[in-house]
Amino acid sequence: MRPFHTFLVPAYGRSPYLEACLSSLHEQSIKTSILISTSTPFDGLDRVAANFAAELFIHGPNQGMAHDWNTGLAQVQTPWVTIAHQDDLYRSDFVDSLMYAVKNTNHDLSLVFTNYDEIIGDSIQSSSQLLRIKKMLLWFAFRGRTTISTTKDKINALRFGNPIPCPSVSLNLSKLKLTFDPDLKVNMDWVAWLDCARQTGAFHWIKEPLMSHRLHKASETTGGLSSGTRSQEDLAILQQLWPKHVAWLIHKTYAIAYKHNLEA
Repeated sequence: MRPFHTFLVPAYGRSPYLEACLSSLHEQSIKTSILISTSTPFDGLDRVAANFAAELFIHGPNQGMAHDWNTGLAQVQTPWVTIAHQDDLYRSDFVDSLMYAVKNTNHDLSLVFTNYDEIIGDSIQSSSQLLRIKKMLLWFAFRGRTTISTTKDKINALRFGNPIPCPSVSLNLSKLKLTFDPDLKVNMDWVAWLDCARQTGAFHWIKEPLMSHRLHKASETTGGLSSGTRSQEDLAILQQLWPKHVAWLIHKTYAIAYKHNLEA
């Protein structure tokens, strides 16, 4: 039987959290493939990969995050993939819950995502201003449902910002034509989800927090916020979805949550 799912781990440099991430992937209750893809390998990465039964794909030169993701996706042989961020942790029933959703939802799914917790320092937090804002946007779009299938509903879920957490997303590669925009530094996931929304296939929301996303000073998210890149990209995307004055208003409101990441 063809394998169902792959965790794609785009590894950048030497993350102190990589092995903990790989351990959480290796300990899934349902066997899954793990693929580490990197253009910035470090000495001993091959041994780390072997310790967790992960395949290692090295490419180069380094051309940014979107290129890394696209290059890694091109190596995936399974219909479903999750781009697992190297600093994050996944619950052992993550793949089990994904498989259950795919088999038991009366829709042809293209994208499945879950809720998540945040890791700040040594603690896991299940509630924050940012998480509350994202859940509010999702409740507004899904309106009590767990699955949305029309283009309008899927785009509405993304019109006020990006509440779909990238590291919790699983993509149906047998259904989607997907490329992350290399011109974007932070928001390539938001643009990609909008692209997915315009294609056939339903979005499914698993409301349990099945993974934990780490916030720290060295993360790409924090770097994008500090430099102002995130804010610029947010506004540009919102202006594609709304009249300019409305986009500016939404951007200013949504930006309130940026402070949370910067203080982590």
